[in-house]
Amino acid sequence: MWFVNRVFTEKDLKNQLYGNAKGWLVTLANQLKQDFKLVIVGVDPNALDFEGAELSTYHLRPKYWKWKFIRNKVIPVIDFDGDLRLQMQEIILREKPDIIHIHGTERPFISIQKNAAQLGIPVMVSIQGFMSAILNKYSGGYTVGFIKRFWFFKAFQKPGYRLLPQTLSANRKQIARQARLEQVVLPHINYFDGRTDWDRSICRLFNPNATYFQIDRILKPPFYNSKWILNDENNKLIVFTTTGAAIFKGFDLIAETIHLLQLRGIDLEWRIAGLNKHSGAVRAAQRKLGTRYPEAKIMLLGPLNAEQLVAEMLQSSLYATASFIENSPNNLAEAMLLGLPCIATLAGGTASYIKHETNGLLVQEGEPWAMAGAILRLWSDRSFAKMLGENAAITALARHQPEHVFSQVGAAYQQILSTSDKEINEN
Repeated sequence: MWFVNRVFTEKDLKNQLYGNAKGWLVTLANQLKQDFKLVIVGVDPNALDFEGAELSTYHLRPKYWKWKFIRNKVIPVIDFDGDLRLQMQEIILREKPDIIHIHGTERPFISIQKNAAQLGIPVMVSIQGFMSAILNKYSGGYTVGFIKRFWFFKAFQKPGYRLLPQTLSANRKQIARQARLEQVVLPHINYFDGRTDWDRSICRLFNPNATYFQIDRILKPPFYNSKWILNDENNKLIVFTTTGAAIFKGFDLIAETIHLLQLRGIDLEWRIAGLNKHSGAVRAAQRKLGTRYPEAKIMLLGPLNAEQLVAEMLQSSLYATASFIENSPNNLAEAMLLGLPCIATLAGGTASYIKHETNGLLVQEGEPWAMAGAILRLWSDRSFAKMLGENAAITALARHQPEHVFSQVGAAYQQILSTSDKEINEN
């Protein structure tokens, strides 16, 4: 039984077979359902449940979800999910799974651990990120006071914006709530899976006796089928980044880095997928930098699909991440798989992906001077940049090979099942 942040259906599984994957878990599910029956559970009040021979889907419906949905348009709801344990218990009792696999700690799914233990069902938690770590880095390069003042000042300046935008305090309270839940539940989790030295260390901190499985991720097909090629005739520096609107993703670091490079006469364009001019992180950086904000050098592309991302990356000079906290960022993995020269902030688990000066460059998070210097280094030494990109592609392909990931998951499940059977026999 999988608990997932984004529910998918049997239709999504069929679409994936024709190259229209909804996410890496869909690709994984298509393979695993040959050997395991899968039950997918997530929050989606509008969707209908489905019961099939190989795959079933159940949708959790938060209490008063319609009222919360309407209210959220005006005033952000701190805890939309509410208490879903009773619904989760009912599904578990109905399906009687051999293993419960919870993908991420961002939602209250981990609260089912105690009930699962009472029923003798082993639980494995897949680490996407730790809310405790995000809480520690939440304000990124801003002071808490700045962000509170910024949101209050900007609240009424864009038509259609919420009356009271999702402020730092509202978001932070939700993350703090999940962080407290992690502190209570994760010490009792006996099985974790992750991808980096960073998440392995934190899992060991929560439960030193837990079993940790290395399970990598499958990326979207277009990234396996293309390769970046150095274009010596391109005399304009184009940096590419895929990012989100959260403050801790470091958009202000990107803007400050561009400003520093401009002061040194570097002609560049920084193209960014995932953000537009109305994104909160963009507006906050504009207010923070004022006249130093390099608007003419930033191209905000908004959301892009996999094919569009590949097309943009192949036309870029290099890839850079700016986040203050990460675990195993898929966006960095995608760029590496294409063979693009990469720079990543030393945040969380990125050091497990980038080996400094071997398959990319690492810079300290929050330091635009180091980022600017690294960009200038790759731009002035293109043979070095090409070498880093080639090495990145080799290491990324080995890490994200679908068959490799399938075997990792299958082996983990078989080990958990055999351990569980042994414990039952001993008792």
